[in-house]
Amino acid sequence: MEKKVLDDALKELSEFIKKTIADRVQQYGKNRKGKNTLVNSDLINNMKVTTSNDSVSLIIADYWMYVSTGWEFKKFRSPERGLFDALVNWALKKVTSNNEEAYRLASTLYTKMIKDNPHRTIPARPFLKFNADDDDDDYKGEKGGNLTLMVPELQTYIDKWFGELFDKITKELDKYFNAA
Repeated sequence: MEKKVLDDALKELSEFIKKTIADRVQQYGKNRKGKNTLVNSDLINNMKVTTSNDSVSLIIADYWMYVSTGWEFKKFRSPERGLFDALVNWALKKVTSNNEEAYRLASTLYTKMIKDNPHRTIPARPFLKFNADDDDDDYKGEKGGNLTLMVPELQTYIDKWFGELFDKITKELDKYFNAA
């Protein structure tokens, strides 16, 4: 019976995470023009919250960090080349297998993003939190895997949830050990 209690609790927690992220997408998803382009985006539609044994996992494309923190081209060495290469790779994966078409599409997107953007930035839409003080190596480790850092609303919920889960498990154990 304890396994069912834990499974139910993890399922409830995963639903809370999905709802909270959906709420945050509604709140923070607007671009410069005021349109919420995150709502039905591939980033959000392909995001998954899964449960297994004793954990909850958020599976989301790596570029969520750039959406949440924004993009300032001056932060990176040779930003234009890195961005252009990333656009070519994206086009090859998502749009075409033809190198020439991918370069043409990347060129068009690059022009729209860099040359036509006098501020050379993409504004942040912090639907998930990213600690800007973390470097990438730290982020891939324990700090990056902590959903309570990424979705701050979770901590209060988890504190309440663990208390209730503990009570349910102790009641089940009490029934088991005191059964006559």
